[in-house]
Amino acid sequence: MNPSILIVDDEASVRLALVRWFGIRGFDVSQAADGQEAVEAVEQQSFDIVLMDLEMPRLHGLEAMVRMRAHSPHLPIIVLSGYARDKAKAWDRGAALVLSKPIRLAVLEQHVRQVLAEQDDTPSEQAL
Repeated sequence: MNPSILIVDDEASVRLALVRWFGIRGFDVSQAADGQEAVEAVEQQSFDIVLMDLEMPRLHGLEAMVRMRAHSPHLPIIVLSGYARDKAKAWDRGAALVLSKPIRLAVLEQHVRQVLAEQDDTPSEQAL
């Protein structure tokens, strides 16, 4: 089964590049153009991982993270940000990883796969 990823970025060109990259590499890819769309997507569908920007219209990525966490507490969220001021706040809200923009797509994919592998190694609550 292919891993499912939600790509969240308000810049259409960035979103499209990420959607194409991960789609070609075997991910089931969904996308959202802002934090509000991301929250709605997580409430309607199950994802293995979220890759998201923070500076977005309608609903800032940090607030979107809080809402997504309320619905899916164990959903790993990787944050991509070009703003240093948001990085500590993203960690505080439970980001699995915080990466700086710009980033090479191959490097980003390695990080995504590593976070997914770490999730697979974590015992589920049912197994405890």
